[in-house]
Amino acid sequence: MPRSQVLTIGLVSSLAGVGLERILPFGAAAAVLGLAAGLLGCSFGRRWIVCSVCLIGLSIGYGRAGLEPAVPVFSEQPAEFIGTIVRSPDVRKDHARLTIELDMSKTAGPETARLLVRTNLYPERQVGDRIAFKCKPELPEMLGSFDYEKYLGLDGVGATCSTRSIELIEPAWPSLNRVFASGRNWVAGRLNKLLPEPEAAFSAGLLIGARRSIPEHITEAFQRTGTSHLVALSGFNITIIINLVMVLAVRTIGRRRAFWVVSLGVLGFVLFVGSQASIVRAGIMGWVAALGAHVGRPSRAANALLLSAAAMVLVKPVILLDDLSFQLSFASTAGLMLLTPIIEPWLSFVPSKLGLRESLTATTAATVFTLPLILASFGRFSLVALPVNLLVLPLIPMAMGLSAFGLAASLFGLGIGLMASLPAWLILKLIMAVVSFFSAPTWAAVDLGRGLGVLAYASYLPLIALVVMINRLRRRV
Repeated sequence: MPRSQVLTIGLVSSLAGVGLERILPFGAAAAVLGLAAGLLGCSFGRRWIVCSVCLIGLSIGYGRAGLEPAVPVFSEQPAEFIGTIVRSPDVRKDHARLTIELDMSKTAGPETARLLVRTNLYPERQVGDRIAFKCKPELPEMLGSFDYEKYLGLDGVGATCSTRSIELIEPAWPSLNRVFASGRNWVAGRLNKLLPEPEAAFSAGLLIGARRSIPEHITEAFQRTGTSHLVALSGFNITIIINLVMVLAVRTIGRRRAFWVVSLGVLGFVLFVGSQASIVRAGIMGWVAALGAHVGRPSRAANALLLSAAAMVLVKPVILLDDLSFQLSFASTAGLMLLTPIIEPWLSFVPSKLGLRESLTATTAATVFTLPLILASFGRFSLVALPVNLLVLPLIPMAMGLSAFGLAASLFGLGIGLMASLPAWLILKLIMAVVSFFSAPTWAAVDLGRGLGVLAYASYLPLIALVVMINRLRRRV
């Protein structure tokens, strides 16, 4: 058996082991005992190498997931806390949300814990500020069909609280992270001067992942058309954007140079937008997609995707089943790698000028592979999702590029920036107009409820089987 296939088996097995621990949580010791017994059994089989690799992968994944500490549980009693801001403040319309790493040597509570604190917009706080405050922790609850506790747990946050008074104990030391945070604040503020709302909020979400206030009816329109991933940075659209930039760069500066340019661009972009876990994972997946285009070998690209996924999951096992951003990043990247060669011949009638054919192919591939995840997570099936994504996604890189151009032009004067931002405003308005138009019909989205989880995930089996069968037929022809 080729070594690449052995590696594939080991990587898939390690991911399966993490998922298995969620179903049968016996702990890391069980993984060691199971591995010893399994290897003994494998020694009597003809395919002992495959059997052993599979068991080793399962045991590594299972054991690592068993060692993951649980999110600390807070007492819902008022208390005084001291801690450090570890994430860029999430600035909303009328408040700010701070992720605080508590100093448990001076406050009561779990040994290591994080709080999500809702507070006033002013005075502004920065990453690294050490603060003191008093509040009453509240355990997160379900918000309709949204599991808020699971969402906060991805970042180690065990509770939320609100306070109007925060005392600054020690300001953050100058750091690169603080420089980037200042840069993001400048971008958000400048966009607000260059563009009207809600285009300014939409643009800030695309460029820096800022969660500013977007009107509720527009948010609902994005949800009904299956394009809610476009409202802010996500693994889905980052992967698409990187892929499109890679295609254009290959045509202008060549494949080898394009890969390194895109790699440096991904690194700089991730650092600038705040290095949030979801953005880091999306950047890695996008880089893997670029790597797949660079090596031009499906088997190597698939193993690179599995290796990056396994590495991220082993660092933080909870993301495999609980982090939709990671799942969308993985699925969209897999779609680009597996479906693009199959779809592209069917779209040969589409002009290749300006990368139109590549854009349409990438969009279709990513949309098909992420649809089951969207169904499982939101229980809403949008009948217009595919055509709207095909129409809108090619415009996203244009919107980002034109918005960035307007920002750069504003350095030479606000008036110049306003004129330079006009094309960005037109593209952003066009995107929202298309989404609003298709969301208007009552039949645009069908609410199927939350019971589709297992069925939606199971749909990946025939989809992957179909892809494998088509690839085998293509090799024979």
